[in-house]
Amino acid sequence: MHSTSSMIFMSVGKAVSWRTKKQTIVALSITKVEYVAAALVSKEGLWHKSILQELAIIRLSHMKMYCDNQS
Repeated sequence: MHSTSSMIFMSVGKAVSWRTKKQTIVALSITKVEYVAAALVSKEGLWHKSILQELAIIRLSHMKMYCDNQS
């Protein structure tokens, strides 16, 4: 099953980045699809965090991730 992952990164209540991507793997369960999506979002979030810190815009100690997993 191919699935689509969507993500929105927000700062101070405003969307600063968003993306929708078709997953490149074939997952055999909805739970696995959700894990793949969470890993993709985590990787993207770490990239955002490093860019913000490198540009000295903001220093983040943590980030929150919400997932709509119902499996």
